[in-house]
Amino acid sequence: MADLSFFSELSDGRFVANDATIGPWSPNAQHGGPPCALLVEEMIRRSPGDGRGIAKISIEFLRPVPLGTAEINVREVRSGYKVALVEGDLVVDGTVSLVARMWWRRGELGRSPEVLNETVELLAPVEFDRFPVAPLVEFPYISNIEWRFERGGFYEMGDARVHCTPKIPLVLDREANGISEMLLMLDSANGLSQVLPIGKWTFVPVDMMVSILSMPSPSEPFTLDAKSEISDSGGGITRCTVTQNGRLIARSLQSLFVEARK
Repeated sequence: MADLSFFSELSDGRFVANDATIGPWSPNAQHGGPPCALLVEEMIRRSPGDGRGIAKISIEFLRPVPLGTAEINVREVRSGYKVALVEGDLVVDGTVSLVARMWWRRGELGRSPEVLNETVELLAPVEFDRFPVAPLVEFPYISNIEWRFERGGFYEMGDARVHCTPKIPLVLDREANGISEMLLMLDSANGLSQVLPIGKWTFVPVDMMVSILSMPSPSEPFTLDAKSEISDSGGGITRCTVTQNGRLIARSLQSLFVEARK
């Protein structure tokens, strides 16, 4: 039976990773998107909202995130009226797999003019055909997201522009959150814009940094405009611009570790 969500919550606040979280590198390891989204969602839920938005999220991947039961710890590093800093970590089987920091910022409509210092192509939603997943790259996580490519594709190398929406919720019986829903798919930017074939190469993010301009809305398609670059020493960078309904939402940056599959 297909999973109804990426995670199920236990009564004590811990979370069980369902098979839908499984990524491309191992049948025993999660794709980075679901655990990143879960960690940040819990950081948001356990922090005082109080009219504040999120300015920046940085996540460090200390090790692959195994399937299992996850526990999340959240702590405030800096409190403040205008800005505040929160840290969190995700622990599976007693071992920390992810560490995150999140800056809150107090927003006030009309406090500043909207200025785009860099030319950005803001994309309106476009209905593209649902793109089938290539058998070579099919795995549970990717099959539980709807991908509509405007440029690039699972069969192609290079830059990609894709409209994407989750088919199932992050956590069973929980309303969607715009930030966590974005992170659920944003960690896929390096795979969507692959410049080496996934069947022959491993290109794994060791981190993800996201600067947020506007707060995203839940349950609406995101457009990811992604580009990856790889050096001759096994390093790589993926950059991604996120838009929603023609509005610039965020920009992300990932550092990659690259090597041939064995």
